[in-house]
Amino acid sequence: AGSARRLDMAIRVWHDMKRDGIRADVPAYNALLNAYAKAGAAREALNALDVMRRAGFSPNAISYNSVIDACGRAGDVKAAHAVVQEMQAEGIPPNQRTFSILIHACARQGKMQAAFDLLDEMQSRGLPPNEVTYGSLIDACGRAGHIQAAFGVLKEMERQGFTPNVIVWTTLIDACVKLAARAPPVAEPLGASAPPQSSPAGQAQQVLVEELDNSDGK
Repeated sequence: AGSARRLDMAIRVWHDMKRDGIRADVPAYNALLNAYAKAGAAREALNALDVMRRAGFSPNAISYNSVIDACGRAGDVKAAHAVVQEMQAEGIPPNQRTFSILIHACARQGKMQAAFDLLDEMQSRGLPPNEVTYGSLIDACGRAGHIQAAFGVLKEMERQGFTPNVIVWTTLIDACVKLAARAPPVAEPLGASAPPQSSPAGQAQQVLVEELDNSDGK
């Protein structure tokens, strides 16, 4: 709802600007594209990109990344990749943010392998992952039910000198909860306070507790 309200405001300001005879420039188009991206309005973002070109302006990396983000948030990963192809055809190489957006789009759909394939491509281009990239990879692993892989990404993140923030920890906790919810019910003795270690839920809980203990001990 918040994104929709902000988008409505952005569109009103855009129309007010046009009404007052103020000619839009690249930053103005980028602001509009960013508003569409935040709302996951892929079709509108793609249309605005086309209008921008027809108005005689050349989209830059910021423009393309916003449209890619809009497609990703709308769940259309195929369209997001198509925009990347357009971006490269215009001589603009995908940057760190481009790959982080694509990885996050894959994460939303639980496409873990696709996310790691993008990481490989990103690194082959000499672009190091950042906190956002690692967080999205952890999310992809969690949504795919690979909790150990998620913690593997966490360890690599720490090894590269990044400190996990509250979003990363929340993502890990959410992954554990989802794994537990998918697990089949296990008969427990009366009064049991924790899932058995042999169950997926128990394994997830044990991994999380051990990781948190290790983090506290640093």
